[in-house]
Amino acid sequence: MLDFKLITKLSFAMGMAFTASCFTALGSIWQFVGTWAPVTVLISSLFAAFIMSAVGELASRFPSAIGIRTYVKAAFGEQSALLTTLLYMALVLLVASLESVLVASILQQLMPSWNGMYVITAMFGTLFIVNVFGYEFSARLQLVLVVALCVCVGWLTYGALSQVNLTDLAARSYAVLPGFGHAVEAVLIGIFLFAGIEWVTVLQVRHPDDAKRIHVVLFLAVAVLTVLYIAFLIGMMALRDGLASEHLLTPQVQLATFAYGRAGVALVVALMFLAIATTFNAGLVGAARITYALAREGYLPRTFTYVQPSSGNPIAATMLITVTALTGSFIAYSSNSLNALTEASAAIACTVYMFFLAAAARMRGIQTARSISFRSPAPTWSLWLGSAVMALLIVVTLIQSVSSGRLLIFAVIALVFPMSLILGRRRRNQQNSFGALPIKG
Repeated sequence: MLDFKLITKLSFAMGMAFTASCFTALGSIWQFVGTWAPVTVLISSLFAAFIMSAVGELASRFPSAIGIRTYVKAAFGEQSALLTTLLYMALVLLVASLESVLVASILQQLMPSWNGMYVITAMFGTLFIVNVFGYEFSARLQLVLVVALCVCVGWLTYGALSQVNLTDLAARSYAVLPGFGHAVEAVLIGIFLFAGIEWVTVLQVRHPDDAKRIHVVLFLAVAVLTVLYIAFLIGMMALRDGLASEHLLTPQVQLATFAYGRAGVALVVALMFLAIATTFNAGLVGAARITYALAREGYLPRTFTYVQPSSGNPIAATMLITVTALTGSFIAYSSNSLNALTEASAAIACTVYMFFLAAAARMRGIQTARSISFRSPAPTWSLWLGSAVMALLIVVTLIQSVSSGRLLIFAVIALVFPMSLILGRRRRNQQNSFGALPIKG
């Protein structure tokens, strides 16, 4: 008998990872390694499964805690936790910008008279209103959306493969090996394809008894997403001779047109909105709640602790996140920097995962006697090694970014690192001020 709770958690985990920007990421991987893309995604999925085993162990140690900030704080202290939290928020904002620009670009292809800026503004305005009043998808609706998303990807792949001779397709694959730098960057972007799965751990805050099975959900999500991504890439192989580099940012449009003609574009629009509906709003809500928590702890001004009385949602924090994401979307849309956004998002996601692995290894030394429901089969030394490998992947990607002239990731680092120091000092000063107050009486 199927476990509905497990399936709904799986749909949530998959929905948070499978965003509209995943198609752009798959196109970027193809640009770097060509027909080796399915193998690259398979390698990335092994990294992702390894990372999720660490996440599952951390979640079992802290079954009533919300995510990465708690994990890193327990392992490495307040300042490291603040830095990682800000990086995570930067990732959410970058992905939100990427998602909105992709939707605006595809809608403009269908209706050239539409202004992309207006489309982006309408999207964020709608989401702000939805969040203020506290509307959320039900578990059943989330499940339906994810199933529909999977069906659309399968239908798209089937349509593309039905147009070619599969024997010829297999014969022309894996002809040229990619360079080392491009292969590393492709693997890193491949790991980004699974970013967001870990958000399922927040569900155990409401139901701590379910923490024992969170690791099962994490592994299943990686496995199912791997199948979907590889299926889509195999479909892209049918387009190898006709997929121009400028089309790699939206490969789903070209694949749909090839498989079903102009009618296929309607399938793509449905695919995009399904992907956005399952994750876009949830990411912004999560970032707003993190902002609210930071304000309550004294890192940010108290203004951001204001909540809407009827729904209890943080209005000021939601407005800050919405305006910041909207501004980033305008900049990305005007500069046409989708490749840079994808690359920066992948690098930040891998930085966060580097902290996950290190935190899991560190907590084994701190809480040696604590009984937990799930322990990753990976030995402690391999968690440290995995963290070091992630750091190496990030460094290689940064070098590749410089050589390609894409410097967005450096701009994010230049903003986030000083901000973490400034906010950390702000909170310490506040604590010192409270501690210095004279005691009356």
